[in-house]
Amino acid sequence: MESYEDTASIKAVTQAIKDKKVRHKQRLIKIYTRRLIFLVLVIAVGASAYLIDTSDLFRVKSIRIVGNIHNSDEEIIVLSEIQLGDRLWLLSNSSLKKKISQSPWVADVRIVKKQNIVTLEITEHRILGYKVSDKISLLLQSGDFIALKESQLDWIATHALISGFDEQELLSRLVESFESVDDSIMMFISEIHQSSVSYDNALIRLIMSDGNQIFTEFAALDLINEYKLIVNQISPTNKCIYFDALHRAYSSRPCENE
Repeated sequence: MESYEDTASIKAVTQAIKDKKVRHKQRLIKIYTRRLIFLVLVIAVGASAYLIDTSDLFRVKSIRIVGNIHNSDEEIIVLSEIQLGDRLWLLSNSSLKKKISQSPWVADVRIVKKQNIVTLEITEHRILGYKVSDKISLLLQSGDFIALKESQLDWIATHALISGFDEQELLSRLVESFESVDDSIMMFISEIHQSSVSYDNALIRLIMSDGNQIFTEFAALDLINEYKLIVNQISPTNKCIYFDALHRAYSSRPCENE
């Protein structure tokens, strides 16, 4: 009886050892299988990335510039530092905007990447007018001045002459006030002068292309957006128009020198 029990015990231990080896082998197979799958995936991803990186489908083939007037296409491209053949996925929109906005003309840039073509849609700062000192400079809506080259003097033909506002504070207030003036009205303004009365030496006098004059405070300048309506409602002999910032109203009368 004891011999039988010993034999049974040996068989049980032997079987347990065999079972343990089988489980260990299965575990190793799973481990190596997972490692193999991971290696295959790494190779596949690497190969795909290489194909994408070297493929012409993901390279810049053409650069389009739209919306620019005062900066040439070549100037915008130089600022952007984009080269034909560059990787599209490495072109950062924020970085491109920052580079192109180094031009004082550029107010905003919209970047479109489509079918290997990078399109740079430029929005330029509006020109408020020009000032004459020892040189002629354009005043932009950004508040920056740009000195004109001799070849660019014809640009002033369609913009207003600005006189006065030499103090930086007044100039900043002038620029800020014009932000609310519509583009469609800007073309009617021939001259922008710093004017004064007994209680305020920082009024604006606008000479319009039709000969009318507008006297206004900075805070009331936006009333000029109704200029066409105002002109239709006043007497043709009332060439001087006064804007009232407090009451948001206007009045008109003949100019004193007429």
